Amino acid sequence: MTTTTKPSIAEVKSSSEAPFRQQWDACLADPPWPKQGGEKHYDTMSLAEIQAMMPAIQALMKPDSWMFMWTTVGLEEISKQILGSWGYRYENRIIWCKPNRFGFGDPRIGIRRSTEVLLVGTRGNVRSHFRSQQDWFASPAGLHSEKPLEQWAILRRIVGPDARVLELFSRQRFPDTRHGFWGNELETCDVSLLPWGYPVPADFTTPDPGPTTETSTPKE
Repeated sequence: MTTTTKPSIAEVKSSSEAPFRQQWDACLADPPWPKQGGEKHYDTMSLAEIQAMMPAIQALMKPDSWMFMWTTVGLEEISKQILGSWGYRYENRIIWCKPNRFGFGDPRIGIRRSTEVLLVGTRGNVRSHFRSQQDWFASPAGLHSEKPLEQWAILRRIVGPDARVLELFSRQRFPDTRHGFWGNELETCDVSLLPWGYPVPADFTTPDPGPTTETSTPKE
């Protein structure tokens, strides 16, 4: 159970966002792209809203950092533009092949997509810790928009075992002190984007401490 409280922007800055300014070595972002079938499953954002996250990204990430952005084949080019507007150079892409899933396609041709794209971007001076990462991998698709665990192995090979990684638009979290999580479906987040106009439910809730044991003073 949670109790609802609404902090001011100043409180959010001092308690949640400020300690994490420019502390993240890499970001894994899975934006809720519009018109890609996600509307039935979760809240989506417009392209303009996603692009306008630039100030928050700039504030949270280190000057020398990585950006890994999930997108679809149909939105790959506009996603590269958004990656650039966030302050990152597009370097390459990694293709996720889904052997058990058919997606969108052109009915005239009959070829349906069964891939998603992970864009890789950098800013500042970074260097990969692994020199032989392939640009594709195969893994079965799970629930809608759910990404395979292989993404973390790939990311860690590139950014290194000690890098601090912030996952944006996360739908679940796991215990790892090297990772931070922010998303609309999480009960708790490690950063807040509320000061930049991107609230999530976790900004307005605090964990219920649970029942307390009262001690009574003995009567004389």
